Amino acid sequence: MSFLTYLTLTIIISLLMLLSGWILGGKSNNTINKNSPFESGMNPIDNNNIKVNIQFYKIAIFFILFDVETIYLYTWVLSIKENGILGLTEIMVFILILLIGLLYIIKKNGLLINYKNKKIPRDY
Repeated sequence: MSFLTYLTLTIIISLLMLLSGWILGGKSNNTINKNSPFESGMNPIDNNNIKVNIQFYKIAIFFILFDVETIYLYTWVLSIKENGILGLTEIMVFILILLIGLLYIIKKNGLLINYKNKKIPRDY
């Protein structure tokens, strides 16, 4: 398939999808609540200067670190036949290093959120 054919098909399919959504979608009800941004269950009309506990950022960083692990595991799974026993050994060492890091974080209470002298918001 040539590039021009591919480009033409892409444009036609995109236009058909937009047109079918416009035809089948019906009339929208524009209300104040529908047009206001969704705030994850919190009161949307509130003070914007809410102080967030710094320990939430620590947990977010831990999540990102261990989430990146899944990218490496996914690419390893895609090439599992080519890697053989050496690839299995490498991924086991990788997982072992991550588990040691996780155990260290748990031992140092890195996943606990300390609310000492803080008011916990209860409005949600």
